[in-house]
Amino acid sequence: LGEDRPAAHGSQRSFTKNTTPAGPTSIARLLLSVFAKERPGLIVLDDCQWADDLSWQVLARLAATVSRDRMRSESNVSLICSCRTEAVAQVLAWDLTDITFLGLKGLSDNDTEKLIRSISDSIPDEVIPYVTKYSKGNPLETLLTLQALVDSSALTRKSDRWVLDESAMATLALQAHTGDSPTALGNSGARTDVLRFTVPPDRADTLASQ
Repeated sequence: LGEDRPAAHGSQRSFTKNTTPAGPTSIARLLLSVFAKERPGLIVLDDCQWADDLSWQVLARLAATVSRDRMRSESNVSLICSCRTEAVAQVLAWDLTDITFLGLKGLSDNDTEKLIRSISDSIPDEVIPYVTKYSKGNPLETLLTLQALVDSSALTRKSDRWVLDESAMATLALQAHTGDSPTALGNSGARTDVLRFTVPPDRADTLASQ
């Protein structure tokens, strides 16, 4: 698609010429062309911290156009992007003054317990403070800590109930992520590698075979 080719339904939007390649501009135009005054919409993009350079350029064009149309009272679409704190610099680079940032707080201890109980209401009570301690209000860490207990066989399913091996749980050396990377926007630093755990040598073979 060329830079000077009009959008199918959104030709009223003006994409000013700048150093942005035609590709991102055309993609943004295509996405916005499906919306109109009689057909408004909402674009929600999750985990934007994983976006590549081209995707960020498309996002920049989308945001700039939505912002410009909004100032003219011509906007037919809203844009919501979720990302971790380390990606906020990319958003700030768009230099748009009407962007609203919303930072979500971590889960309370009560909410953490509710999340655990939502998985199974038969999880032993002793698991709750353990998971709460290491998850630090982070939903992803809550699930990963619970999964670590299951993977290490400290928490096992027998018939219709969960059975906890407290000695195995005590030897499962979980460590909450304490690196220098910024915490996550919206989920307090959730990372796929947020938890690391070590197991005694006599359990290593068992885990390796699972």
